[in-house]
Amino acid sequence: MPKGKQLTDVEKGQMLVLHNECLSIREIAESISRSKTVVQNVLKNPPAYGSEKRTGRPPKLTLALKRRVIREVSKGEKSANQTRKALDLPVHRSRVQALLKKDTRLQYTKFLSARLSPFHMQQILDWVKKHVTWNDNKWNKVIFSNEKNFNLDGPDGHYYYHDLRKEKKILSRRHQGGGSLMIWFCFSYYGRNNLVIMYGKQDSAKYCTLLNDDLFPFATLSKNHFFVYTKKWVLANDVTVLQWPSLSPDQNSIENLWGILARKVYGNGRHFNDTVELFEAIVDCWQDTDHSILQNLVGSMQRCCIAFL
Repeated sequence: MPKGKQLTDVEKGQMLVLHNECLSIREIAESISRSKTVVQNVLKNPPAYGSEKRTGRPPKLTLALKRRVIREVSKGEKSANQTRKALDLPVHRSRVQALLKKDTRLQYTKFLSARLSPFHMQQILDWVKKHVTWNDNKWNKVIFSNEKNFNLDGPDGHYYYHDLRKEKKILSRRHQGGGSLMIWFCFSYYGRNNLVIMYGKQDSAKYCTLLNDDLFPFATLSKNHFFVYTKKWVLANDVTVLQWPSLSPDQNSIENLWGILARKVYGNGRHFNDTVELFEAIVDCWQDTDHSILQNLVGSMQRCCIAFL
C-alpha cells in the first residue's frame, strides 16, 4: 500500500495540542482527517517523524550499467541512441544523453544551426498555419525532393564523443579538400526514386537539364535553382511546386531521411577511399532503408506542424 501525504508542521502542532487536551487517538485522527496510524507514529516520537529518508523507486540504470554506457560511448563510434540499443537499456535516449552530459570525462560539441531572423520565423509560421490542416491524404500526394553533399572523410562537424582519458582520434583529411558527391533523390508515401549524382555547380540552366534527363517530374523550390529559367520550365511541363519557407529543415521530412541515411553511411566512423566506393555505400544504405520509414516520415508532417504551433 502506498504511503500517504506527509504531515505538515501545522498538522503536527494540532495533534500535540489535541493530545494535551486528553483527546483520544481516534478523536484526533477524525479532527484533522488523518489515519490513526499516523497519529500514533507522531505522538510516539514527535521529533523523529519525517526524518526518515524516502528512497523512492530504484533507478533503472545501476552504477554498473552507467559505467558500461560510458565505456561504450567513449569508443567514439556510437551515438546515444545506438548505445541504448546496443546495451538494451531500459531507458529513453534522452536519459542516456543526460548521463553523458553529466560525465565530465566526455567532451562533445553541439551542432550549429541556421540563424533565424524574425522574417524567417514569420515565414515559417505562416507556412505552418496554412498546412496544419492538411491530413494524410494530402501529404501522401506530396513528393519530397532535395540534394545532399556526402564527403569521403565523413560528415562535417564534430560527430563523436571523446573520452578525455584516452588519446584523441586522428581523422585524416585529404589535401585540396578531398572529394565529395552531391546526391539528389526524392520520395513519397508510395515509393522512392534511384539516387542521382549532380556534377558541378548547379545553375538554373544546368538544373533544368537535370530535370529533363533524370529528375522529371520532380523539382524543389530552392533559391539556388529556382530562377526565371527554371520557373518557365516548371510551367511548361505542368509541374506543381509546393511553396516552402527558407531555413526550415525541421519542417521537411527529407532532412530527417538524410540524417538516417548519413548515420548508416558513416556508421562506426567509416571513411571512403574514392567517390565510387562512397556512392556504392550510399546506394546500399538507400536500398536497405525500409519503406515503412518513408511512410512514417510523411505521416509525421501534420504532427510536426501542430508541434511547431
